[in-house]
Amino acid sequence: MVTLQILLNIAVFLLLMGVLAYQQKHKMAFNRRVVTALILGLSFGAVLQAIYGPSAEVTITTITWLNIIGQGYIRLLQMIVIPLVFLAITSAIVNLKDVKTLGKYGANIIVILLITTAIAATISIGVTSIFGLDASTINIGVAEETRMEHFETRGQEINSATIVGRIIDIIPTNVFAAFSGTGSSPTLSVVFFAIFAGVAALALKQNQDKAKEAGVFISAINSLQAIIMSIVQIIIVITPYGVLALMTRFLATSNFADIRTLGIFVIAVYVAMLLVLVMHGVVLMVHGLNPIKHFQKCFTALSFAFSSRSSAATLPITIKTQEQKLGVPKAIASLSSTFGTSIGQNG
Repeated sequence: MVTLQILLNIAVFLLLMGVLAYQQKHKMAFNRRVVTALILGLSFGAVLQAIYGPSAEVTITTITWLNIIGQGYIRLLQMIVIPLVFLAITSAIVNLKDVKTLGKYGANIIVILLITTAIAATISIGVTSIFGLDASTINIGVAEETRMEHFETRGQEINSATIVGRIIDIIPTNVFAAFSGTGSSPTLSVVFFAIFAGVAALALKQNQDKAKEAGVFISAINSLQAIIMSIVQIIIVITPYGVLALMTRFLATSNFADIRTLGIFVIAVYVAMLLVLVMHGVVLMVHGLNPIKHFQKCFTALSFAFSSRSSAATLPITIKTQEQKLGVPKAIASLSSTFGTSIGQNG
């Protein structure tokens, strides 16, 4: 009986994927397909939650199979993060005429991120105080306890490190280790190496005796950049299917009894997130931009970030959104998105 129910659930999910495929075939706007996937995923997850419950064997096994789509999609995005960061930044720099422009924008990006992160931290402290949150009354499981120990260890490492030490940590001792994602700040280490390599190639390009060698490197980087962006485009095309699976898992496996127990805490979290979103809207208005139109253009990146809860996995979509929807130059989009993934995370 259980096997039959699982097969039925999978069949329904495939039917929902068929709806998305139908929309794609008839060239429905991408954002509308993402919204449809969001609604269908939440609806299907709610049905699984209501019929079987979040901890039932049928629900768990069904979600395990759906993870082929959901987690598979996230892993595809994670797969291209590092090569995308390296190639996007290097390609942008080697095609510049003036490195000073890059330095100017890079400084502005870091300053803005530090300011917004400080404001976000202030908001979280304020919301915590207003709601009178106290973790002493919260019952945690093994997974949560392990995660808390990880954060405590990481926090001790960060607190013990000086500002100079943190800056030094960005410089990779082994480039290949940084590319494999190991180290304290692998993404920033890749960014550093990409900037270093790009500036070196640009200097070589301006040297008449070495211009030919620089041309070969620049041509190779541009070709690889075109290939990686083609891969990104292919992955983004299947975004609605990934969102469908992720939102189904999110609602089907959520234990609403526990959420009700932590009701005040959950409300406080969403209030803080809303205030951070408002803060970003204010920043946009200060710079003469319409927040509503901006968030509409960024909806795909925002909705995927919410459902995946992974800034690294969202990075390719963030860069693509900045370039195609917001008209941000390639170099700035790559730098701001990459730094935002590591420094920002104000949400």
